[in-house]
Amino acid sequence: MHVSRILSANIPVQSSSVAFYAQLTILEKDVGHHHPIVFDRVITNVGNAYNKHTGVFTATQNGIYAITFTLFPDRNSYFAVDIYKNSEIISQIFTDHRGQSFCGTTPVSVITLTTGDTVFVRTSPNYFVHGNVVGGENVKSSFAGWKIADI
Repeated sequence: MHVSRILSANIPVQSSSVAFYAQLTILEKDVGHHHPIVFDRVITNVGNAYNKHTGVFTATQNGIYAITFTLFPDRNSYFAVDIYKNSEIISQIFTDHRGQSFCGTTPVSVITLTTGDTVFVRTSPNYFVHGNVVGGENVKSSFAGWKIADI
């Protein structure tokens, strides 16, 4: 039995859908400790819950969400970066571009959010932070999240 489907580009969005994807378009210079990373170019913002001026995603609905970001350090830069849920660190990464290889780091977290909870990306208040975060046309540091289930 062969079954095929054609999906239209005009797929209706459920009212319970929440998703965002934003990119960093500028070089964040000398980020320092406890520095918020504001991803200023919004590609997707279903539910209008991501604020490109603050870099904060605010849950508009209770649910289970997937949250991820990708950061690329500039040459000779390295830093520890945290994802926060409200004031709690939910994920930490370290990314380093002191050698020859250009690398980015992408953690993924699956978390429960209630209406009004905030999620954002910020450099570590305590660990190694030195240099710049790359953003622009050729390298896409980004932040994304989407609701995967109701609770």
